[in-house]
Amino acid sequence: MTSIELTADHLDAAAATLFERERESTAYKVVGHIEEFADALDRNGLCRIRLDWRCRRKTRPKSMTPDRIDADAKEIRPQNRLPDEDAIHAIGYLYQQIPRGASPHDPVSADRIMI
Repeated sequence: MTSIELTADHLDAAAATLFERERESTAYKVVGHIEEFADALDRNGLCRIRLDWRCRRKTRPKSMTPDRIDADAKEIRPQNRLPDEDAIHAIGYLYQQIPRGASPHDPVSADRIMI
């Protein structure tokens, strides 16, 4: 099948298979990509007819609702996002101890990059 032969029915069948086979949140995300793909085909005139396709079954899963995300973020979010000052000093000390002129193939350079 070429893109010229593609129809909205094919995309509906693909979406139905996704909703049967995958978790709700995964299917929601992949169907969004299929919608973008259909838009790209329409924009570039790659099908005989315009698809103008949107999935009728696509509803945002409860696990992705903003209320749940905001509630989880409030519970988990630390007050101070910066590392402890002693940790910053320790990392700086380690960085200064590794020689600067080492060859890129020398394991010492890899340690400097890692730090």
